[in-house]
Amino acid sequence: MLHMLSAVKLGAAVSPEIFYSAVAELTAYLEQQKLIASTSAIGRRFKHSVMNTDAAVLQFFFTNSFDTQEQLEAPVEYLTGQRGTGAPLHEKLWSQLSDYRCTC
Repeated sequence: MLHMLSAVKLGAAVSPEIFYSAVAELTAYLEQQKLIASTSAIGRRFKHSVMNTDAAVLQFFFTNSFDTQEQLEAPVEYLTGQRGTGAPLHEKLWSQLSDYRCTC
């Protein structure tokens, strides 16, 4: 199983509830299309002076899980190509962010 950690900072006008809803909507679509295995609950980041190695001020995090590398590559190609019915859901989510970091 492969995992992608996403840490994000919301745009000024975006509430956590709106963001949670967008993540849930995109996750449901990706799961239905078999493009993702699962998405974790969304947590708030705790800024710790020693444990955080990233200087960015990011508020929330979540993890996407993929069964195989092929499953990981499929949504990247699908969503970055802005094609198909999932592309607007992806754009809706990312348009709510002012900063982010993703690590696989």
